[in-house]
Amino acid sequence: MANVPYPGHVRTGQILSGQIDLSELASMGMAVGTAFDTITEGDALYASRTTPNYYARALATGTGTMPVIGVAMATAASGAGVRVMTAPGRKQYSGYNFSGFLGQEVYISPATRGALEVNTTTVSGNYVQVVGYVDTFDTVYFRPTMVLQRGGPLY
Repeated sequence: MANVPYPGHVRTGQILSGQIDLSELASMGMAVGTAFDTITEGDALYASRTTPNYYARALATGTGTMPVIGVAMATAASGAGVRVMTAPGRKQYSGYNFSGFLGQEVYISPATRGALEVNTTTVSGNYVQVVGYVDTFDTVYFRPTMVLQRGGPLY
């Protein structure tokens, strides 16, 4: 990765000009793909099982929209390119509001596609996946477990 100024730092122009190979991004915990629907920065995403390199907003109500494998690094329209953080790390986003929940587990919402919340679902048939922890009121330490449980907290 001779063209990378320091690990984990890549300029968009380097990707577009071909200076950075997409396989190098994967080694840094980033993926580049296509948005399957409208994605907002900070959304929790799953990877399409039928179309390679397509990502959409996760939802805890079914296996077709789970598991969470990454977080959107920027907003993307449906059909546009999207950058996805896939490795453990901190994601700050002004749309997060986890005041008073420092250190709490963060789950994927069963009600709003892509949303993260500190309350887990207890509805039978919904899936529970810990996707990280509250680091500050507007920052999540993203580290998804690949353990899915149906209809209740992970106890």
